[in-house]
Amino acid sequence: MPLGETLDAANVLVADGLVHNVGVSNLTAAMVDEAIERLETPLAVNQVEFHPFIAQTTLMAHLAQKNVPFEAYAPLAQGGVADDALLKEIGEKHDASPVQVALAWILSKPNAVVLPKTASPDRLASNLAAAEIELSEDELRRIDTLQAQNERFVSPDSLAPEWDD
Repeated sequence: MPLGETLDAANVLVADGLVHNVGVSNLTAAMVDEAIERLETPLAVNQVEFHPFIAQTTLMAHLAQKNVPFEAYAPLAQGGVADDALLKEIGEKHDASPVQVALAWILSKPNAVVLPKTASPDRLASNLAAAEIELSEDELRRIDTLQAQNERFVSPDSLAPEWDD
């Protein structure tokens, strides 16, 4: 669906009082700029795949500059963070799981929001506890090095844009 038409339809929904905020998903920096220009309300969020194994630095910096929240989907790399040796090592120092460390790392990013999917109340409590973990600058840098893998798990050919990173 063309972005311009979708944004125009979103403006109508806002004007009609049917929605209060407009969020988007999988927009590149250029597409975010178009959304900001076309929308008659501030852009509420851009939701994109983000976890320790993918670099989204260009997009994240752009969103921070535009004051648009960055929402991470697939923040656990479809379970891959649980088995990562570095995340396990850092987790041991914080009495935390590798999943909690990955979530704390995402939350350390500017304007970042993370909503990991779970149906388990225990996992939900564990995920929420990740917000209390304070990673050191050295730990954050070490986790940043995992992004060199640049592994995208969600990228359907028919839907995925050409990413800047």
